[in-house]
This record gives sequence, structure tokens and C-alpha cells, in this order.
Amino acid sequence: MKATQLLPALALAALPICAQLLIQTTNDGTQWPDAPPIKSERVWGLGSKSYQSGEVLAAPFDESQCPANPGPSCPLDTKDVNTCCVNSPGAYFALTQFWDATPSPVGPIDSWTLHGLWPDYCSESPTDWPSNCDSSRTYSRVGQIRGILKDEPELVAFMDKFWIPDRGSAESFWSHEWNKHGQCVSTLFPKCYTDYVQYEEVVSFFKTAVNLFKGLPTHDFLADHGIVPSVTATYTLAQLQAAAVDKFGHEASWGCKRSSKGWELNQVFYGHVSVGQSRSNPIFVPAAPGKLAVNSCPASGINYFPKDGTAPRPPPPGTPRPPSGGKAFIKVITNSVETGCLISTGKWLVGGTCAGYTVTGSTNEDFQLSTSKGDCQISNTGVFVCASRLKPTSFTLDGQGNLKMASNGSFYAPSIPTRGVQVPIVTEKGPHPVQLQYVAGGR
Repeated sequence: MKATQLLPALALAALPICAQLLIQTTNDGTQWPDAPPIKSERVWGLGSKSYQSGEVLAAPFDESQCPANPGPSCPLDTKDVNTCCVNSPGAYFALTQFWDATPSPVGPIDSWTLHGLWPDYCSESPTDWPSNCDSSRTYSRVGQIRGILKDEPELVAFMDKFWIPDRGSAESFWSHEWNKHGQCVSTLFPKCYTDYVQYEEVVSFFKTAVNLFKGLPTHDFLADHGIVPSVTATYTLAQLQAAAVDKFGHEASWGCKRSSKGWELNQVFYGHVSVGQSRSNPIFVPAAPGKLAVNSCPASGINYFPKDGTAPRPPPPGTPRPPSGGKAFIKVITNSVETGCLISTGKWLVGGTCAGYTVTGSTNEDFQLSTSKGDCQISNTGVFVCASRLKPTSFTLDGQGNLKMASNGSFYAPSIPTRGVQVPIVTEKGPHPVQLQYVAGGR
């Protein structure tokens, strides 16, 4: 079945001829009494652009301010745009899904699982996207997101089955996705509601992501093209893209991770642009892949392992290495939760722009890394640093895709960085153990 067969017959004169996905989202006014109150209006800087957030203004937002036919959010002249009417500057959306067959299967054996819905800039640096846009709407305490969603039992039941991580709790994963990405959907800012009820934008975000996911059954898309989970068969990137074009209308971006048999399919990114606001009845239009969702799968020999427990066990550390010239981000994992990433100097930053790392050389399973600052090494004092005129350190990957140096896979930090503070990564045992996860073409 094609994704376009799920779409309404709505036609918008301002749009090109393409599939349109109409997502029904309601505002339920869920209350969670222990959450921090919405603070006064403020501006959060994001590179060359900014978001406005905060409480409802004295004069409530008037929907009549929005144009009748706003057009797609990308491309869009953002100079005079009302960000309550059109999503901006986070105007391109990636709906991302996981297929976790190894090391332990995650989710139903006949369905991919939901990773998230990520707003992104239409045209910016490939390592720049909006994230963690409003600390006054950060909800991370145990039970907080479930409390916000307490009047949506069917939604929560679906999320418990299909929006789950490969480690840690489902709720901590949901909190991460809201705090990092959901906060940055401009038309869901509290000031954009006529009669705002606290947390209703959180409910809208999760409903929208789930409804988009329901319209993109990747397992079925691939099966209709003869691409089925197998411990012996391999597939080509061209086969995956043919299925995406047929079912979705555009190529997708496919993610692979290292495997005992080469590379293993484990993620897909579907691009969208939005039309108008996302508070109620949001419209998302399928689009070509975005710049951040880079294919990390090889042209051929792609494994698509089943989730029935028959998939090969993870490989020993260091086999195989990432491809020479491959691009990646280095995410920092603390207590099984992604917490920021490494920037171009090799330091740890939360709530900022991740650096792109490049594989610059290899011997057998070993490889080296570099950034725009230069080659990366573990210094003689045990500090992870990237700079010019350094002799690069050789790394390997363990079975979970985490960086290791020789036989040592342990890294630490002297503290957990607050927003905007850079913290060094060291090999000497310290108070905060971390894992440095190699994420090819991910974020």
C-alpha cells in the first residue's frame, strides 16, 4: 500500500503536486501540577536565528493573523514570517524510525519502532539544527511525561509498544525527544495559542509524531518490494530507495551500523515539510531527504536481520572499522541516555551544535578521526582533543558502536556540562563515566 493512499483528498493550490499527510491532533488540556510554570517571554538564540518562547502574551494570539494558504515551510522567506502561523526556522521535519535486531531485539518482530520527529533548518550547516530551545519547558523528572499524557491512555499504550529505546526507560526516551526536538516546533510555543492550557503542546507533539509514524509502515513498504528480514540475504541501497520512492514518494535516508557480517540496516529518515501551524489538524508533506539525514549504508551488502532472536551476535570490538572518509557525530552517553555530543575541539557540550567527525585513516580494524580543528588524539595526559599538528590516535569500536582506544574503552568527565559549558573527556577514572558513541550520519 502506498503512503499516498492514506492521505486525504485535500488539495492546496499553494503546494506542488505531491502527497499530503493530514494529521488530526487535538488539545486535551492535560495538567501536571508539579511541572515548572511557564516563564515570561524570552528569546533563545540558535546560531543566526532565534526562537521566541514563553507564556501567552497579554493579547491572545489571533488565528486570523495567519494567511489562508501559507504554503510549505521549506523553502520560505523567513524575514517576515509569523512563527505562530508557519514552523520556522525549524521548518523541515525528519520522521525517524529504528530497526533494532541486535544485540537484543526491540519492539514487534514485524514493525519498525519510532525514534522521533525532528525539526530542522531548511538550509544551514549540515551540523546545525535547532535543539533544546526552551529550558522552561524541559520535563525530565520520572513520571512527568506520563503525567502529562495521563488522559491519553491509547496514545501511551501505543508509545509503550512502538516508541521504545534499546536501553533505558521509554519515558526517559520520550522526555529526551520532547526536550531536544519538540520544544523547537515554533507553532507549538505557548504564545501561539488563543486559550493556552499548560502542556497541551506536548500532547500535540507526541500525537503528531505517532500519527506520522502510523502512516509510514517501513516493514510493510520493504516487504512489498521483496525486502524481508533475513540472516542470509543482503540488499542494495538502490533496492531500499526504490521501495521508498514507490511508497513514500521520495527517497528516504537509510542508516546502517556495523555488524558481524558487514553493515546492518537499523534506521530510516523520512523528510517532510509542514504547511501552516501544527497545533491542530497539522499537515505534513513528504519531501526529499534533508542534509542531516545522510545515508550511512553502503551501496550493497546490506544486512536486514530479523528480530526473532536468530540474528548473528554482535562482532568482537574493532571489526569492521567505519569506512574511510565516513562522516559521523560522537554522542555522549551517560546512564544509558544520550546527553549531548563532542564538538570540534573534542570537548563535551550539551544543547549546542555537534561537530562532524571524519574517518581519516585506518590499519586493519583501527581508524583515526579528525574535525575542522584537525586530527584527534588522546593526549599524553589522557585528554581527548582535536587540533592541528597532532599525531592522531587510533580508535576501534566495541560491539555497541562506542569508541575505544587500544584495549581501553573507558572515558570519564570531571563534571556534567550545563548548557553552553564545555567539559573535557578524559581517560583517567573520574566521577562521571561516559560512553562515546559513533553515530554515522545520525544526530
